[in-house]
Amino acid sequence: MEIPTGYFADRFGRKTSIIIGSFLFLLEPIIFLFAWGFLPFAIAAALYGIGTAFISGALEAFIFEDTKVNKNQLSMLRAMGSYGAAGLLGAAIAPIVGSLLANNLSTKVYLLLIYLTIAASLIGWLFTFLIEEKNLSEKSFIKRYLLKNSLKFIRDNPALRKLIIFEILTNPLLFVAVYLAQPYFLTAGIKVTLFGFIFTTGLLLDALIRNLGYKIVKIFGYKTTFSFTLLIPGIFYLLMAYIFNPFWAAIIFIIIRGFSGLRVPLFAQSKNILIPDLNRATVLSAIAMLTGLYEVIAIFILGQLANVSFTQPLKIIGIVIIISSLLFLFLIKNPLKASQDLPA
Repeated sequence: MEIPTGYFADRFGRKTSIIIGSFLFLLEPIIFLFAWGFLPFAIAAALYGIGTAFISGALEAFIFEDTKVNKNQLSMLRAMGSYGAAGLLGAAIAPIVGSLLANNLSTKVYLLLIYLTIAASLIGWLFTFLIEEKNLSEKSFIKRYLLKNSLKFIRDNPALRKLIIFEILTNPLLFVAVYLAQPYFLTAGIKVTLFGFIFTTGLLLDALIRNLGYKIVKIFGYKTTFSFTLLIPGIFYLLMAYIFNPFWAAIIFIIIRGFSGLRVPLFAQSKNILIPDLNRATVLSAIAMLTGLYEVIAIFILGQLANVSFTQPLKIIGIVIIISSLLFLFLIKNPLKASQDLPA
């Protein structure tokens, strides 16, 4: 659904796409109230996935187009960082509030949590109507990229293509880190009661770094910021495969989780410079589709390896990230001028 929804956002507006996506998010917990078996839950999950597709490309396109009028290269980085940090704060706070409210596993408590989720989703959906969208140039719609041409645009744009390849290969695959963290913590002798604290600390560190990302870039520059943002997760994945001291195990996971997020706005800034406004959401959705495909394949392969030893996926992820990061830093002198640095 990524490319069709991205095309929809280019055709009918980013705001419309975000409103529809947020409404589909709202439907998911409502369906939970009336679910009687597997089918309703599957429908709810499908609607959530479609909603994510409606928002993914449209939101990034909206943020870039809204901030680039300032002609300040840090504007999008700051906006994307703040947006990501806000989402992470919600992800960190919600489980704590939920666990406090769910003092027992009764149906009444489950319903209360669902009602609260519906209320929060409804408020978020209503706020989407307040978005003020910049009108794009009313050029002939023929000049927009058709669905079949979105991948062709990526293929024919060497700078963008190579940025995407490096973005995919340096992906920290946080789902794998979270999944493997549980046996890792148990092996390291960390109490189960501390798992939630460690996960939440990692989320909060990620939120802090994303929110301060534009300041970090101001101090160290794009190249240096890219360097530690890409390399640190890879290095600590390798450490995770060999260090099982309880204190250091917790620190290693927190660092992986905390330093994996800033790459998102950094790559977003670099990519969007190379994509035209009229087709931005379609191309971004195509990139999201490619990234998702890589994640599905990688998670399947790593999952099979984890059945043998949970340290093997950690080593592979670490090595892939480190090698890809070093190649990225060697080939791209200035990420914001990638089209000049990368040969066709």
